[in-house]
Order: sequence, then structure tokens, then C-alpha cells
Amino acid sequence: MIGHRARMAFDQMLCASMRSTFAGALAGFGPVDGFEQVSGQRAVMLSVAGCSFRLMLFLHFDADAQTRALLARLKGLGDAAPSPQWLLDAMSEYGNLGCGALKRELGQVFACLGMSTPHIVDRESLRHLGRLRPGYLRHYRLDLDGGERLHLSLCVCEQGELDFDPPPTQQAPAEAAGELELF
Repeated sequence: MIGHRARMAFDQMLCASMRSTFAGALAGFGPVDGFEQVSGQRAVMLSVAGCSFRLMLFLHFDADAQTRALLARLKGLGDAAPSPQWLLDAMSEYGNLGCGALKRELGQVFACLGMSTPHIVDRESLRHLGRLRPGYLRHYRLDLDGGERLHLSLCVCEQGELDFDPPPTQQAPAEAAGELELF
């Protein structure tokens, strides 16, 4: 069973990881009511595994010209809409960045975490996540500058009780003035 504090911690850590992944482009982040509100016919799937849980993160998208244009803009390529393969690679890269940031957040609480490589899955396969009997399954919206929206799904399967407080938010290190460090 995943406790209330852990659920809130997963939400907080996922939000922080998306802010760093889509730095400067994320206008809003929040949960949606259900899978029916999630758009995108495909998803990049990544996982993080620890000794007491397995977490799967899905970044949903449509493989269309609009999504290619969005990613081209986010990557600073202007209005160019590169190839369909470029789209899959770019979405995998964003998924990898987001999941890596989430793994770093989780690493402040849990030791010995492993992360998978990105996989592209079809939307229909995600309808069966409930068969995994997750302790926590939630869907989110990512509102980006320019009015575009992507969706995420988080699925956490636990082994036994899982409850923890979120790690403290990272503060920028204070600048030292005039100090000499010896190594």
C-alpha cells in the first residue's frame, strides 16, 4: 500500500522533474481526472526500479506535424518540422530527461535505483495498467507556452508498505566569497 505522504511526494517530485525538463517552457502542471482526458496515441515509457517499488512514467504524444513543430520550437529549431523518426527520438529524449530528473529526486530518499531506456508504446496498451495492480496510478497535463499540451501518466507498483516524505526542495548553493578550497 502506498501512503498519502508518498503519493504527495511522487506528485511533488514529478512536478519538479518536469519543471527542469521543460525549463522555461512549462506554463502549468497538474492532475487530470482520468485516462479519458489524456491525449496522444503513443507514449514514451520509462521506468525506475528500487528495492521496494517499480515506477513507470509515460509521456504521451501524437506522431503528427503539430507535435514535430512543437518539439522543433522547444529545441530552438524554429518552425521546421523534422522527420517522423526525429520526433520519436526527441520525445524519447524528453522522456529520458524527465525520468532521469525524477530518479535524481527519488535518489534523495531511496538508495539503489535503476532506470530503463525509453520505449515507445501505443495508447491502447496503457488501458491495461490496472492489471499490474498499481498502488498509485495518476495522469497529468503539461501546459506549455504557446498553448500546447502534453500528458503524463505515472504508475507505481510497490512491494509492501511504501510511505515517505518528499525530499527538501533544492536550494541554490550559497556563493562563497574569498574562500580558498584545498583538495
